Amino acid sequence: MPIVLHVFSTLLEKPTQEDERTDKEQAGKRREMVAEMVEALDADEELESDTVGRIKLEELTHRCFELLQAPVSPEREATLKAALTWATNLAVKELRVAIAKTNEGSDPAYADGQKLDEALGDAGGVQSLMKKKCMGCKRAAPVRTRCGDIPHRAWTRDHP
Repeated sequence: MPIVLHVFSTLLEKPTQEDERTDKEQAGKRREMVAEMVEALDADEELESDTVGRIKLEELTHRCFELLQAPVSPEREATLKAALTWATNLAVKELRVAIAKTNEGSDPAYADGQKLDEALGDAGGVQSLMKKKCMGCKRAAPVRTRCGDIPHRAWTRDHP
């Protein structure tokens, strides 16, 4: 029985000021890292191109999931909004390229459909990220409607 009491007392402990300061610093570093990625995308990424840019979608979504763990702040929200916009755009681009190259069949990396499956998985990761971001907010449904159907957007862009 004493072990149970120890576990409960540990769970009820308030974080120290040092813990809070460390958490705040880590949250700031996470936000800065995502903000730097967004700045690099703003400067370098060409969405109409058929080549993958310097920053990969998988890396961006991973960093966004980490940023979601940080306490809510106006800076965090603005950074996440910009990052989610880029993540959606990158997912559409990756799917567009994967669909075209898979249909062509000339690129061995895409011929077997594996890259298309990966692009669909990455798009699902963006959708999951958006659901987590908008969980419980009033505008969750419009955000998911506008950005949520990434595979459909990639397909209809090339197949009107």
